[in-house]
Amino acid sequence: MNRLHGLVTVSVLGLSLLVACSHDCCNPLPGVTVTDVSPASDLVNGGTAVTITGTNFINVTSVTIGGSELGGRTVVSTTQITGTTPAAANPGTTDVVVTSSSHGSGTCRGCFRYISPVRQAQLLAAGDYHTCAIKSSGGAYCWGNNSGGQLGDGSVANSGTAVAVVGGLRFSAIATGSLHTCGLSTAGAAYCWGDNSYGELGNGTTTPSSAPLLVSGGLTFSAIAAGGFTCGLTTAGAAYCWGDHTLAPVAVPGGLSFIALTRDGMAAG
Repeated sequence: MNRLHGLVTVSVLGLSLLVACSHDCCNPLPGVTVTDVSPASDLVNGGTAVTITGTNFINVTSVTIGGSELGGRTVVSTTQITGTTPAAANPGTTDVVVTSSSHGSGTCRGCFRYISPVRQAQLLAAGDYHTCAIKSSGGAYCWGNNSGGQLGDGSVANSGTAVAVVGGLRFSAIATGSLHTCGLSTAGAAYCWGDNSYGELGNGTTTPSSAPLLVSGGLTFSAIAAGGFTCGLTTAGAAYCWGDHTLAPVAVPGGLSFIALTRDGMAAG
């Protein structure tokens, strides 16, 4: 087959036929690319809203995470798709694939991570006056003293039984201070609730809250520990702390990289 000025010469049984060539025939369409998914992690239960970005999201026929279809798929534009994560059989990193009937498939390899849930109502944090746990669904529950709103149920009433933390957030970790509680969402964002006399909630104020509030700074954490104040550890190993009159996260000085946090200190690596 030869091409010349938008014409194609095709040989059929020894005969040469000159046929018109469309733009798509002579110039193949650019392929789909997938560049990012946000948030980049979820519990294996799935069900979290995500946004997938890339190029050439045209005539989309399939969007999968770990081989399973994205729920509630909406092609917002040629560069953005939204939906909810499917459930996964096992934790770990996996691919995000977008397929188009006209532009082929694009893959973001290993760019999404499924997190293993804890066992149903497994104890995760016990403070001096209250206790909290995370269910396999990612929902947080607390019980005990609630004088500062540290149970997160929207009240300041003590409870001898587990009450759900309000807000519909899904947590991967939780930590209890004396009169406040902090947790990490499955995307690594820190939320705190309870007493805030010394900035324990990290939101730039000293106003208490009986419901979770997002910690200021837009940081993403992999671990969290709480006592009289709270510290979070980023995925890069940097430690940030707030409370004790520090109203928002500040970096721990010294340029150290940490591997773990405890309620009373940090381990450097």
